Amino acid sequence: MPITSAEIVTGYLGSGKTSVLGHLVAHPTTPPSTTTPVRTVAIVNELGAINPDAQTLHDAGIPTVDLSGGPIETDLRDRFASVLRRLHRDPAPVRVLIEASGVATPGELTWTIGDAVGTDTPTALITVVDASTFLDDRLSGAPTTSNAQGVTSGPTVGLPTLLTAQIEAADVVVVNKTDLAPATDTRETEAIIRRSNPQATVVRAVRGGFDTNLIRHTTPPATMTAGATCGVETLVFSARRPLHPGRTHALLAGGSIAATRSKGLCWLATRDTAAMWWNQSGADSCLTEGPAWWAATEPSRWPCDEQTWARIYATWAAPFGDRRQELVLSGVGLDAEYHRLLLQSCLLTNEEMAGAVALADPFEAGTTIHASAA
Repeated sequence: MPITSAEIVTGYLGSGKTSVLGHLVAHPTTPPSTTTPVRTVAIVNELGAINPDAQTLHDAGIPTVDLSGGPIETDLRDRFASVLRRLHRDPAPVRVLIEASGVATPGELTWTIGDAVGTDTPTALITVVDASTFLDDRLSGAPTTSNAQGVTSGPTVGLPTLLTAQIEAADVVVVNKTDLAPATDTRETEAIIRRSNPQATVVRAVRGGFDTNLIRHTTPPATMTAGATCGVETLVFSARRPLHPGRTHALLAGGSIAATRSKGLCWLATRDTAAMWWNQSGADSCLTEGPAWWAATEPSRWPCDEQTWARIYATWAAPFGDRRQELVLSGVGLDAEYHRLLLQSCLLTNEEMAGAVALADPFEAGTTIHASAA
């Protein structure tokens, strides 16, 4: 059976694409046209070398393909097309959900789908807009630069141009985080979107939730339009020492992180049994309790399948097992060295590692910790 449908989720860094993707998983957009169950597979793209969003979906039990290390519409296009062809040859019908990177230009994505599996594949391009930042982003004068990972292709453009391109190509525009934006900002954002793309369906969302019955599918274009990037820098931060809870709290509360978006797994020194999910978007930061470290789990409770074992040992290093920092930071003109030193300053010192210094944990006792810059 061929791919029954493909839904592409685009949008700038921190707009809430993964939340929308999770909502799409739980709320299929079209009823199956066959009595055979249709399975869902997510393809998640990340410019950096690590892909926290793919890991999150995988841990939630969603079949996920990780395409990281560059944009799928340019540098990784061949790999992207190969994955699509493999899914298209699958004997069981499959619905494909694609989360593009925050700087993806949509034209190449839809063209690649048509080129790989046929232009008759029902396709919907969904652009996610952050209602709380869109008006400021649209007026951003941030300079464009080459990507720190060396993944830029084609001409670079400013952020306002990228936002406009993502909106103009969309079949559906999801105005997300309306609970965080003044009502006047949300209405002005919607008016700008409708002027830019009168044919698009515009829906409001909170935490990525909206009526998926409003999504309309079209067919991929037969020709490709040249795209551009907005010069987003990406920093991957990895370490095998835990974070000092006090210094980390001060970092998040003080608004020192100038990245547009940062995310990933982190290891707090006072929380040795489970990872924490790190999510930062603009001035707002959030740590939520993540999966238990395998190093803190009895081996008798480990899964038996070889694929999971291989994944565990790929992240294993003595003496702490899989405990680690694995963060990716992105933003236009991001100062990678500044942020690397900033995060390194939050790691425990040798004295602290030896247990000679008592560590207080200023984070709240719950599973979610919010710290916003004043």
